[in-house]
Amino acid sequence: LTAEARMDHVLLEAETARPVFALALNKVDLVHPKHELLPITVELHEMLAEAALQSRAFSEAAGGSAAAEGSPTTMGGGSLSDLKERVRELAAQTPVFYISAMKNDGLEELRHFLESRSTPGEWHFGEGEVTDMSDEEWVEECIREKIFQYVHKEVPYSAVQENRRWARNPLDNRLKIEQDLLVPTRSHKKMVIGPAGRTLRLIQSEAESNIRGHMGEDVDLKLWVREAER
Repeated sequence: LTAEARMDHVLLEAETARPVFALALNKVDLVHPKHELLPITVELHEMLAEAALQSRAFSEAAGGSAAAEGSPTTMGGGSLSDLKERVRELAAQTPVFYISAMKNDGLEELRHFLESRSTPGEWHFGEGEVTDMSDEEWVEECIREKIFQYVHKEVPYSAVQENRRWARNPLDNRLKIEQDLLVPTRSHKKMVIGPAGRTLRLIQSEAESNIRGHMGEDVDLKLWVREAER
């Protein structure tokens, strides 16, 4: 087949196939007025169109040759700009779901869409298994999330976490987790600790509560903040 014929074949399959992706916009309850969602949706559709143009399938259909924007080269009976417009039309048919996870709005429709596009297969994870992260990795991410929640500016990005202890107390079998939060400067250390230690206590208390829920057992979490050695 010629490059033009291959391109027509790819476009025909795309136009007749069921959509293989969808656009889900979360936290729409925070957008007022609602019509402001329209330009966001259009912009994301444009991004999908650009991604489709650069995909492997389209590259192979064009015979592996790249044409510059505005080139007179024809693909599938039209210029590259014509092709771009056709792909945008396909992207515009992508299902859009406006959801609010916190308020449980729009989730049922999204779930039905995902179920309708699912195919039978073996389970990669066991029932009730929600992550492939180890407990140590999950705990580290949980603590980092709380740092981002209570400490702003550049501090969360510069903080490095180091596990100091992960062991069970032989007396009560409670899991003891101790972690150092390494920051580059003394001012960063003060920000993480907070006035009279309140910020660090909030981070530690809320992370400990989340870890207990995740692990399904009593956990004692202790955090220290110190300057990283230079």
